[in-house]
Amino acid sequence: MLQKRGKDGSFPPKLDASELEDIRDKLRAADTHLEGSEGVAFAEGLLDQEPILVAMLQLIIAAASRQQLSEDPVQLVEDELKLEVGMQSCLLVYNLLGVNVASPAAVAAQRRLAEALLATKPLHASAGQLAAIAARVQDGAAAPSLAFGNAATTALLFGLVIASSLPEGALQQLRLETFPALAEAHLLEHAARLLLLMWGAYPEDAMRVMALGLAALSDLEGGAEGGAEGGAEGGVAGGGGGDGGSDDGEAPCTCRQLGPPLNKAKGRRKALMALVLALDSSMPEPRPRPVTAVRLLLRVGLAAAACAAQAVAGGEPGDLKGRGEGDCAVVGWAALNQLSDYLLQPWPQRERWLGLCADAWRLVARLPPHGMMVYNIEPLLELTVRDLRTVPDDGRSPSEAAALLTPALEDEAPSVYADDWRLPAEAPGPLAAALAGGALTILERLLRRSGEAAAVLSVPFAQAALPLLAYGEPLQVAALLATATKLLRGTEARALLVDGVLPAGSRAGLEVVTGLLCSVGRSCTPDQPSPPVLRRLSLLLSLALPEWLPMLSRLVREAVVVDEEAWRRAQEQQPGPPQQQPGSGEAAATDTGSDLLATTMGELLRFCSTAAVAFLPPAAPAERGPSLAAAAGGGGGSFAWPPPGLAEAEVVGAALALMQRGPPRTPSLPVLAGLAALRVADCRPEGVRALCAPGSAHAWQPAALRSVAALLPSGWEGCAALAEPLRALAAQVEAWSAGEEGSRGVARAWEAMVRSAHAGTLAFDVVGMMMPPAEARRRLGLPAFCSNPACVNLAGDSEAGLTLQQCGRCGRASYCCRECQTAHWRSGHKGECSGGGSGGGSGGSGASGLAG
Repeated sequence: MLQKRGKDGSFPPKLDASELEDIRDKLRAADTHLEGSEGVAFAEGLLDQEPILVAMLQLIIAAASRQQLSEDPVQLVEDELKLEVGMQSCLLVYNLLGVNVASPAAVAAQRRLAEALLATKPLHASAGQLAAIAARVQDGAAAPSLAFGNAATTALLFGLVIASSLPEGALQQLRLETFPALAEAHLLEHAARLLLLMWGAYPEDAMRVMALGLAALSDLEGGAEGGAEGGAEGGVAGGGGGDGGSDDGEAPCTCRQLGPPLNKAKGRRKALMALVLALDSSMPEPRPRPVTAVRLLLRVGLAAAACAAQAVAGGEPGDLKGRGEGDCAVVGWAALNQLSDYLLQPWPQRERWLGLCADAWRLVARLPPHGMMVYNIEPLLELTVRDLRTVPDDGRSPSEAAALLTPALEDEAPSVYADDWRLPAEAPGPLAAALAGGALTILERLLRRSGEAAAVLSVPFAQAALPLLAYGEPLQVAALLATATKLLRGTEARALLVDGVLPAGSRAGLEVVTGLLCSVGRSCTPDQPSPPVLRRLSLLLSLALPEWLPMLSRLVREAVVVDEEAWRRAQEQQPGPPQQQPGSGEAAATDTGSDLLATTMGELLRFCSTAAVAFLPPAAPAERGPSLAAAAGGGGGSFAWPPPGLAEAEVVGAALALMQRGPPRTPSLPVLAGLAALRVADCRPEGVRALCAPGSAHAWQPAALRSVAALLPSGWEGCAALAEPLRALAAQVEAWSAGEEGSRGVARAWEAMVRSAHAGTLAFDVVGMMMPPAEARRRLGLPAFCSNPACVNLAGDSEAGLTLQQCGRCGRASYCCRECQTAHWRSGHKGECSGGGSGGGSGGSGASGLAG
């Protein structure tokens, strides 16, 4: 349609209203496909269609370049449609640039699209458009018509979409650090000016935007049964708005009565979005007070959530714009984003503020989930843990070993991990509010949906999960841990080798588990954590860590093998000698592995070193230092370290091989791998010696150890303390490879460094109190989960809500589904079930049966 010239020779052609609506619907459908399980394949197909990409850019610039809106009501409708089409094109282009495509042709197409996008200068065009509309509003003798106001609002939304999405997509593709065009175009300044002018265009009663929005909200609440009910449950009934609202919510504000009734669904949606924008916390006065604004935003969000629920069930009142759940959710999530900004600000009335924090989580629970919702709840997650993080005292002087490890971890870890944990006896107010609002259930639901759709997780997700685990109700915590375990079971090694977003939640469990290990590895303040909190947290982590650690070990070992095969193929295709010959002892310049592989490997090695020190018999009480495990009444005697299947020697060999092929992706990996190599060689020399034999998988090579010693940053104070033992270990491994005994002169060179660096971490105290999973479950009073150790069933929103059925023969095993019962029967339960296998059914179909 867009590649044809118009009758007057124009290109692209002039399109009528029906054609614009058709294009808009097709763009929306394409955007929906990108969010589905086949999103990557769909994106690659779309990126291969250059005429479509060109057409989308034409639609963006055509919509943004229209400097003035028409005065004719009929033409205004067409102008508004063009803006909507341009806005939908923006969103589709942004999502296309963010897909982690695999084929080189698609990657190249993404870059060309980003370059062409910058060349069209959409920011400048939109800024000029908003400036022209603002001038029309300011210079007009009379207030603009309602139709003009609706079109101007759409233009404003279009400009904000351009400002918020396109720069980010271009930065990601072109590897730029800044986007100067945003500042040069002054788009945000023009948008703010237009909004303020629209706000004051009707001074006779109240702010027009606020009045229209409140009228739409009143209409929507009346049409969506239960829309206001959620607000009453959360303490947000009433509320009011404008400058006459009541902070105590005794009566609705009179401005709800202003403005004409909005009978059309399209008008309701736009008015509500205008209301949400008008309640932005960064807007200058006049604006409602914070508590009034938050209550209004909660009402908008809850009403939109109720409409979305009705739309899913097929009810007409829930359809704001003829598209059901999708548009309702847009309004609700926009309201949540705005009220989160208010909640992050200082509030004088703490109790009222905490109640609104809990209401915000209740709103999240009612809104339809989507793949990127984690970014909507990031502010709430930050708020949840804000009182539990304490910046370490700059005046404390760490030991030489701590000084060795700390710079590496701070260089690579996000800032949210750079603080100490405070874990007092009682949950702080924001955390208690989050738990009361159902945060644990919400996070588990997000995790479970990530296994079915292209959901995205983030650092704050795992960072906030730890305190929620420490203070949450044990059944909900155990359910979240079980969900993460199931996702980790279904993770393939290739997920560790791809930077970016993978479809169908293929590494969601991996990111959460790695993030939790990192979070547990942080230090605690000297008087924290509370012994009861530590005891509960150690019991809960005992449910998952014995399975997580061997699974992570398997994944990183398999990923390194796949990476080595890819590296060798790449070397064979390059002319000239290889960049790095295995065994040369020189670090290669080849880019190998991925950030996630290096991070996962580093966190696994760090946790294992901490656990190994915690389980060592104390050589001298003064050397070991005080332990919170003793104060909490726990000990490590009932849990055997290392857990079966950990294969630490092979993990270290894999790390050595990875760094020999190329420079480490994370600065601390050489330090962590070097310490682990010294420790494993000292504690389990026979296992290391077996890996020195020629042809061994994940073999230890002397040159690899020397490479790690050379990769240690020379500026670190403790570099020499680690480099020299590594060179001595290289000589020892060389002797073992030749069948000789060697000097064995590296014993316990690692212990003082690891103990001093990690004795104050949460992980050190947690592992000292861990129990076998069955005993931890008994002490916590938890019901049984599915007995199939390979279960990956993610049906439902929570593991705690799954209905289990007992084995019909022994009554001891329970299963979530027939498939798990059959798989467990074939994998070993047949021999464990009472009566053994003598009465087994034919075909291995699970002769024990399921008892309801």
